[in-house]
Amino acid sequence: MASLATIPDAHKTQERNVEGGSAYGVAQNFSAADKADYRMRLGKMIGARLESGALAANDADALAAADTILAAARPENIWHAEGLTGADGKPFAGYGSFTNAASRLDQAYAKASTSKARKRVAEYMGRVEAKDENGISIKQQSGYHKMFVTLTMPTLIGFGFKRTLDFFDDASRRFRQCKLFRDKVRGGVRGVEFTLGDQRCDKHIRLKTKWKDCRSCADCRAFVWAFDTHGYHFHAHYVLWSKKLDWEELGEAWTKSLQATAEEFGVELVIGTSHGRVLVDTRKVTERGNRRDSISETGAIDEACKYITKGSDFEKIPESELVEINSALAGRRMIEPLGEANTRKGSTAARKDAAGQKHNLDEPVIVESSPLTDEYDSELESLRKYGARMIRAGKRARWLETLRQVYAARADYRKVQLAERYPNAKFITLAGESFPSNAPVITRDNWEADFDAHIARYKVDDVCGIPVNPIGQGQMGLCLV
Repeated sequence: MASLATIPDAHKTQERNVEGGSAYGVAQNFSAADKADYRMRLGKMIGARLESGALAANDADALAAADTILAAARPENIWHAEGLTGADGKPFAGYGSFTNAASRLDQAYAKASTSKARKRVAEYMGRVEAKDENGISIKQQSGYHKMFVTLTMPTLIGFGFKRTLDFFDDASRRFRQCKLFRDKVRGGVRGVEFTLGDQRCDKHIRLKTKWKDCRSCADCRAFVWAFDTHGYHFHAHYVLWSKKLDWEELGEAWTKSLQATAEEFGVELVIGTSHGRVLVDTRKVTERGNRRDSISETGAIDEACKYITKGSDFEKIPESELVEINSALAGRRMIEPLGEANTRKGSTAARKDAAGQKHNLDEPVIVESSPLTDEYDSELESLRKYGARMIRAGKRARWLETLRQVYAARADYRKVQLAERYPNAKFITLAGESFPSNAPVITRDNWEADFDAHIARYKVDDVCGIPVNPIGQGQMGLCLV
C-alpha cells in the first residue's frame, strides 16, 4: 500500500466548533481541500486494513466497524469550505465530515471526541474546585493547585495491544491507591496515549537524534514496526487538583506500582534510567505556563485530550493487531475522571433512591421490547451492532445498503445545520458537490417525523464496490471503497 502523503496530522490545526459537527481551521501552507483529502485517504487506509484483518479473523464486530469507517471516508461525506466565521467574526477556511464512524480508529470521530473531552475536563475539574461565598477556591486556600503530570511506562516487547493496555491500567489503578496519591490528590482527569516506540534508524538512535530531525532520513522513514520486536509505548497525562508533587517521590510511587503489576503479570520490567525510576514529569498549571516547570491550563487540557495515537501510525500496525485495538478501545472513555471528579457513585438514580423515590423491589419490572428484524431501528440497537448482527446472518450487502442510506440522510441534515450556522460560507464535498445552493429542502421541525420517508430516497442501487466473501457465506457482498 502506498504511503500517505506528508500532510501534517489533523491535531496541528486550529479547531473551530460547528453546530452539528466540527470544522477545523487549516494549518499554514495546506489548503482546506488538502486536509479534507488527507482525512479521506487516512480513513480509507485504516478502514481497508481493518476490513482485511476482520475477514481473516472472522470478526463480525470489527468488520462492521471497518464498513462504517470506509463509509465515513467516502468523498461525499467529507467537505471543505471558505468563508467560515468564528466568534471573533474573522473568516477562515476549514473542513469537516457530515458524520463519523463512532470508532476510535476513525479520525473524524477522534477529533469530535477530543472536542467533547475538553469540555468535560472543565466540568470534571469544577466538581473538585469548590468555592466559598467570596468565589475563592477552597482548594487554593488549603494548598491545593492544578498540576499536570505525565507518567510513562517502559515498552513491553512482544505484548499485544490489549495485554499491554491491561498492564498499564492495572499499574495506574495501583498508583491511584498508593499513599502519595491518596494523601495529596483530591481529584482530576486522566488521558491515555500510545506510540509505536522509537522509530528511528540504528544510526540516529546511537546519535540520539531527535525524531523531528529524522523526517528526511530514508532509513527512518522506511522503519517497519512489529509488536513482537518493538512493542507499544503507553503513557498517561493527568490534570489534577493536588498539593505540590515532588517528581522524585512521584517517580518512586509510579515505579513501585509498575513493579507490582509486572510481578502480577509475570513480566520482567526493564527500567533503563540511571536513578532506577521510570520517567515522570510534573508541572504546575498556571494561566500562561511561561516557565519550564509550568504549563498553561489550555496546554494541559489539550495534552490530556489529544488522541489515543496518531492516525498515520495505523498504517504501520499489523492488520491483526488493528482488530484487537478496535475491540480493546470499543466503549472506552477518552477522559477518565478521578477522585472527587468522579461522581459515578452519586448518579441521578442513586440520589433518587436516597430520597425515597426507589421503585418497589417486590414488584417485577416488565420491559417491553420489540424483536430485532432486518430493518434498522436506532432505538433498539446502535448502527454498528446492527451491522455486526447482519454480517453474522450472512446479510452484509443489506447492511451496507442500510449504512449508505443512513449516512446519506445524516449528511443532508448536517448540510442544513451548516447552512444555518454559516450562511455566507461556500461548502464543497470531495465528491464535487456544492452546497447550500443545492441542499435538500428540509427543516429541523419536520426532520424527525419525515426521517423514514427521507431515508427511503436513498436506495443504493448504484453502490460502487468490490466483491468480497461475507463471513461464513459463499455468496458475494459489497465492500465500500
